[in-house]
Amino acid sequence: DGNHAVIYFMFKSGSDKIRFQTTVNKSGSREAAEWIARACWMKFEAGCNKDGVSIFRQQCYDRVAKKVDSAKLAVAAIEQEGQQESKKRPLEEEHGDDGKCVDHGLQRSKKKANQQKANEVNIAQRDQGSARGQ
Repeated sequence: DGNHAVIYFMFKSGSDKIRFQTTVNKSGSREAAEWIARACWMKFEAGCNKDGVSIFRQQCYDRVAKKVDSAKLAVAAIEQEGQQESKKRPLEEEHGDDGKCVDHGLQRSKKKANQQKANEVNIAQRDQGSARGQ
C-alpha cells in the first residue's frame, strides 16, 4: 500500500549498522520521503547519532505536515465540489425557453464579463468626470 510505504537505508558507522526510515504517510509523498531520507543520511555522514537524526526527521515531518494538510483539504474541497456538481439536475432537464440546452457555466461567465465591462465603463466615466472638474 502506497500510504504505508517506507523509505529506509542502512548506515554503517564503524562496526555498527543503523537502520533508518522515513514514511510516505508522514512525508506527504514518496518523493518527499526520499528527500527526507537523503537529508537524514547526510546527517549521519556529518556525525549525528540516531537520536539526533530522529529529531531532525521529526522536524522535517513537522515542516511538511502543514503543506500536506493544506493539500488534503484542497483535495477534499475539490472532491466535495464534484459531488455537489453531480447532485445537480441532469443535463436533459436543463433547457431554455427555446428548447435548446442551456450551459449555465457559460451564462455565468458571460454575465461576469458583462459586469466587469460595466464596472470598467463606470470607472472610466467617473475618471473623465473628475478630470473635467479639475
